[in-house]
Amino acid sequence: DLVETLAVVSDIGVDAIIVQDLVVIHMARKYFPNLALHGSTQMTLHNMAGAVTAREIGLRRVTLARELTLSEIRNIAEKSGIEVEVFIHGALCYSYSGLCLYSSMLRGRSGNRGRCNYPCRDSFETEAGGKSFPFSMKDIALPDDLDSLRDAGVASFKIEGRKKSPLYVAATTAYYRKLLDGKLSEKDRKQHEDDIKTIFSRPWTNLFIRSEDNLNTTDSETVGHRGAPIGRIHCIHNPNSRAPRLQFVTERAIERHDGIQVDLPGRPFGFPVDTLLLMPSNGQGEGKSVFEAPAGSTVQVILPQDHPALPKGCPIYCSSSQAVKAHYRFTRPKPGEFRARKDIAVEVALSRTRISASAVCGSIRATATVEGSFEKGRSVDVMEAAVRQTFEKLGTTNFRLAALSFENQEKLFAPVSLLNRLRRDVLSNLQSQIDDKSRITVAEIQDNLRSSTKPAPDSALQWSLKTDSLSHLTALTPSDWEGIAELVVDIQKDSLPELSAALNKYSEIIGKDKIRLSLPVISRAREEKSLLEKISELTTDGWNRWEAANLSAWSYLAGASKSAVG
Repeated sequence: DLVETLAVVSDIGVDAIIVQDLVVIHMARKYFPNLALHGSTQMTLHNMAGAVTAREIGLRRVTLARELTLSEIRNIAEKSGIEVEVFIHGALCYSYSGLCLYSSMLRGRSGNRGRCNYPCRDSFETEAGGKSFPFSMKDIALPDDLDSLRDAGVASFKIEGRKKSPLYVAATTAYYRKLLDGKLSEKDRKQHEDDIKTIFSRPWTNLFIRSEDNLNTTDSETVGHRGAPIGRIHCIHNPNSRAPRLQFVTERAIERHDGIQVDLPGRPFGFPVDTLLLMPSNGQGEGKSVFEAPAGSTVQVILPQDHPALPKGCPIYCSSSQAVKAHYRFTRPKPGEFRARKDIAVEVALSRTRISASAVCGSIRATATVEGSFEKGRSVDVMEAAVRQTFEKLGTTNFRLAALSFENQEKLFAPVSLLNRLRRDVLSNLQSQIDDKSRITVAEIQDNLRSSTKPAPDSALQWSLKTDSLSHLTALTPSDWEGIAELVVDIQKDSLPELSAALNKYSEIIGKDKIRLSLPVISRAREEKSLLEKISELTTDGWNRWEAANLSAWSYLAGASKSAVG
């Protein structure tokens, strides 16, 4: 399936594919070298070493982990030699980008395969007996940092849009595009931000872009879509009637069929505005039923009968706006309107007994012939124009006419009906040959991969042990080590003297050839100096078997002898 997918996207001319898996990178480079490769945020690219390795293995661009600071981003963008892309808006994961295993562990649904079940949005009981959302992240939003990121050398800004609507895509891209172009006044900016929030929005955070010590990153009290703030509860009229009414002063225009949410602990309480009453300016008396009320109006909306307790002063949000939906209307394109097309060169020749055509696309040539009896025509130019007009009608095909030649030495005439038939036949033959070549290519690649994949040899059950602290191993007895295939030690936590002493101790127990050193999963710029010192000392001492946690490993180990590092 992977080979077939790569063949299709290669054929239709996508700008790039976003990759996480090293095997996919290898296959794309080997079999589909025309594809540009961008490193996904799933690769947890968070340091200079990882970005340099990404460039060396053929990636054109890397999407950096969301957790980096501006100075780290600037350093990578300036010195790595690879295009840098960063997230500027959207949902956040509690874990480092690309490293969340929570959903997979808890519910068997892997976030790294796009199937996250979002357990980070679940509520947890507190010690006091209440409920909290300690892992629920706010949404990243960096409108005030665009200029700094652009000056830092960032090549592309990324807006997270998984499972979001076309309306959300339109509003967020319009907002950031106008900010980048300097076309938003403060008033218009506030309006655009509120528009986005009515579609989907959690509270916003700038995460760690300005400081790695930022604590304003989670929203532990309420989870889910909020909306744009529009006021606070003033009172509930007729709370015990069949039509209780919520009264407030609206900070933005509101209309019938908008969505309203009241901010309550846990999850907001939402309902549609089915009835909208415009109240007198003093808020007293009977209201007038209206379709729309302007900003600054005192309004009442009828509450559902099963509404929860809604205390005075609770924040109110507009969670869905008809005006915003009308502002960002979109139409679906006609099928084929943006079809990827291949350039073709067509040669047409007309004789007294036949009209023939050949069409060339790359290295593939197809021909077709229509037999007939053709007489002289009245105008050579008219005939040539008819041929060109016929072969420019390629709307339902995958082709675009790049060049056309017409040979008609005897100045003959052929009816348009036969020209149309000729066009259909030659293009059908051309497409069939292209499809056949693609199928053969895919089959050859698949056969090559099958033949190069060797089954694992049968072996007895073995076990390995990995630890990030060698002190954990002191509880093991000599018999516990029997049958161990490998001891893997993460070198980040223990000091170098502790590490060296313990490694020598355990090499005497199980043998040096059964010990593998592991580089840390996360190694930020501030940690690189001490990490590189450890690597240098350990390789000098003959520790040459290593485990790579991410792409940075290849750069970190570059100073060690390639022949010695396993």
